[in-house]
Amino acid sequence: MNKDEISSTEKLLEQIRGNRPSNDPPPLPESPVVPSPDWRDRLRDTLKFNKPTFIGVDIGYTDVRLVKTVQSSGNHYQIIDHRHVPFETGLDPQHLLFPQFLRNTLTRFIGAADNVSIWATVSSARLDTRLLHIPKVARRQIPNAVTWAYKRKTPFNEKDRLFDFEVLGEITETETPQIEVLAYTIPRTDIDAITAAFTRAGYTLDGVSTYPFLLQNLMRTRWKILCQGNLCALYIGRNWSRIDIFKNGNLMLSRGIRAGMSSMLEEIKADPRMAAEKMPPAALEMDFSPPPSRPESAHEPSDALPTATLACLAPGILTVAGKKGDGLPSAEFDPEDVFDMIRPALDRLVRQVERTIGHYAINFEHHEIDRLCVSGMICESDRVRNYIAEQLGIPLLELNPFDNESPADRPDSTQEQLTYIPAVGLASSGNSRTPNFLHTHQDRSKREKRQIFNCFVFGVFLLTMVGFLGYNGWQKQHLIARHKQMLALQQELGQFTPLLKPETVLVLAAKTKEAANRLAQHSDKYKGVALMAELSRMTPADIRMMQVTIQLPRSTDTAKEQPRQVLAIGGIIQGERRNLEPALATYMVQLKECPFFTMPRIVDKSFEMLGNREVLRFTAELEII
Repeated sequence: MNKDEISSTEKLLEQIRGNRPSNDPPPLPESPVVPSPDWRDRLRDTLKFNKPTFIGVDIGYTDVRLVKTVQSSGNHYQIIDHRHVPFETGLDPQHLLFPQFLRNTLTRFIGAADNVSIWATVSSARLDTRLLHIPKVARRQIPNAVTWAYKRKTPFNEKDRLFDFEVLGEITETETPQIEVLAYTIPRTDIDAITAAFTRAGYTLDGVSTYPFLLQNLMRTRWKILCQGNLCALYIGRNWSRIDIFKNGNLMLSRGIRAGMSSMLEEIKADPRMAAEKMPPAALEMDFSPPPSRPESAHEPSDALPTATLACLAPGILTVAGKKGDGLPSAEFDPEDVFDMIRPALDRLVRQVERTIGHYAINFEHHEIDRLCVSGMICESDRVRNYIAEQLGIPLLELNPFDNESPADRPDSTQEQLTYIPAVGLASSGNSRTPNFLHTHQDRSKREKRQIFNCFVFGVFLLTMVGFLGYNGWQKQHLIARHKQMLALQQELGQFTPLLKPETVLVLAAKTKEAANRLAQHSDKYKGVALMAELSRMTPADIRMMQVTIQLPRSTDTAKEQPRQVLAIGGIIQGERRNLEPALATYMVQLKECPFFTMPRIVDKSFEMLGNREVLRFTAELEII
């Protein structure tokens, strides 16, 4: 770090080291005030089409390693930046000023990028993995089946440990089809601690994973072709070492063992040649046994300093942030002598690896391990790596995350490049292929339900839109047809020449009105004659009219009601007595059906003798229409 890059965190640390009493805790840094985005910012974020930037943050005991990648094509991620930021003296991840340090580090590293996805790692010391085979069930029943199978082998408390799983595929080699699942649990406190640190630093994590899954992530993306078959990855840490076995890029078995560089250090201290040298106790940059409040990490950073004697095999052990450790005891030993000192610890480590491989061969896979990958601080020594490979009888495989990157963009030494494996794995992560402790199977199930609901709503909206578009198209075609019809009628109307002119029509209308008036006058004048003629036509021969009276009063404009026009008739009906009244009723009905008369009414009727015959005399009235 350059002198002109001294941050506010470093100034606070200087004050703590210089003036603040040891029992006075440093003040808690305030969280950055992040203004809530308005609708313009949300709309701008929604309409972004630029590729997201992935940030991998690997927090070790003494440093932070960061990697920035972008997705170039398919599942390949291109490294565009990397940085190694060591802690200042007295600062560690549990310090109150660590969020301030993390905030400043991320701000300088991310820069002006706004569409970023940040992933961080947690210790895998307390990670418990199980490879399970469950019966082939419906997709919605897989979580319950996996949980039941896992609890049957390893009971756990769901409040204390986070449970999740990853479906690897179906197994059809057995009699009944089964589903192969990798299930795992990890303490929730580890995840809460790392998320709280980033929250206090003002950043939100998109994912949290751990070392075995990050190595698996790189095998599925960066080393997809190299890692076919069975691969054993051995990481030698300070107090812990981890053995991970992969099959075609999928994690099958992960096991942590208490054998690491601390065991080698104990062997060196117990060697008689060290007593002959009378060397003072080695001054370590950091104790190999972590404090009780901090969980043991299975992948410590490679710049933690062991003793100078052990550094004879791997000089990179003495390197922390690019500087040689001061105050370290000098030890001049031949590398072969140092190797002889740590050989018992290496043999114990080899036996643990052999037991793990044998357990895997018996219980999971009957094929042998094809290749071996060894990493860690001590593995900078080719002598150590070759010895482990010779004892196990497995060929070595180099897995370097910077192999496909530009030489100008990679760290100088190979050992320094290997220390970026967790950070590169984090920066190449995705929820579809990387186990994410912040996005478990319950979250994935809710997300799938939301996606199904969104697809349903989108489908309904799409069908509705298509229907409206179709109706709009039909309406447009109908409108075009009507418009064409209107144009044709207008053209036809333009070509039409009427036979009559308006003046001629007015003259003809006046003549027609005059003729109608004349007809009305004639009708009034001869109305009585017409009524008499109609009455005589409808009167049968057996009825003799004795009296006919026609009342035709003239209507006046001042009268509110029109006067009644009445036809009064009187006559006699001849014939047999029993037929007289039916004949009168028939006559009245015939008069009612006449278009000139309505509402016939018999005023009076009586039987009389006319001569020597009995007749029916009647008087009736009819209204004239």
